[in-house]
Amino acid sequence: MQTMSGYELSRMIREQFSISELPILLITARSQIQDIVTGFLSGANVYISKPVNSLELKARVNALTNLKQSINERLQMEAAWLQAQIQPHFLFNTLNTIVSLSEVDTDRMTVLLN
Repeated sequence: MQTMSGYELSRMIREQFSISELPILLITARSQIQDIVTGFLSGANVYISKPVNSLELKARVNALTNLKQSINERLQMEAAWLQAQIQPHFLFNTLNTIVSLSEVDTDRMTVLLN
C-alpha cells in the first residue's frame, strides 16, 4: 500500500471494530519476530508471511470465518435468553396493571383487555 502500512490500517480498523467483529489477516513479506509482534499488536488476528501456502491460507480463513460465525451464534443465543427472561416480567406487569384497574376503573380495564 502506498499511503500507509498494513499495521496502520489495522490500527485504524481496530478503532472502529473489535477483534471479534472484524477479523484481520495480514499477509506480508516481513517474517522477523518483531514484525510479527507488531502485526499482532496493531490488531491482526492472523499473520502470514510470504510466500503463502494456499492450504494454510484457506485453513486460516476458514478458522476466522468459523470463529466469527460461532461468536454471532453465541450473541444470538444470549439475546434470545435475555428476551425470554423479559417476556414473563412484561406479562406479569401487564396483568398486575389490569388487576389493579379492576378495583378502580372497570371501563379502562375493559379497554386494556381488548
